[in-house]
Amino acid sequence: MEQNVIIYDDKCYFCSLSVKFLKKMDFLHILKPVPMSSTDPVSFNLSAERLNEAVLVIIGHGGKRLKGFKAISYCALTSPPLFPLFLLMLILRLSGNGDRVYNKIASNRYLISGIIRKRIDL
Repeated sequence: MEQNVIIYDDKCYFCSLSVKFLKKMDFLHILKPVPMSSTDPVSFNLSAERLNEAVLVIIGHGGKRLKGFKAISYCALTSPPLFPLFLLMLILRLSGNGDRVYNKIASNRYLISGIIRKRIDL
């Protein structure tokens, strides 16, 4: 089975934890996490700014690209244990709020990272 590349912001603690969780739930071994800091944008035919916009999934050898909410939804769909999460994301998408919720979380990811770190350090 072909692996899908997921490019994420490894400087963000929340993003790193999220990708570790996705990888742990990836029983079919189709996700290949690639940290943004070790990614050459040219190798994926991207600009550095585009890499920093949102999480990005490149599907197999076909090279189809999904970013943001669609990328996370795709990851949840391809992992059987995450199917309930996919259903929640489907409801968000159908209500027209999926991208808005994702963008709100993505724009505050460093704030969320700080809160998580404080909770863990307690």
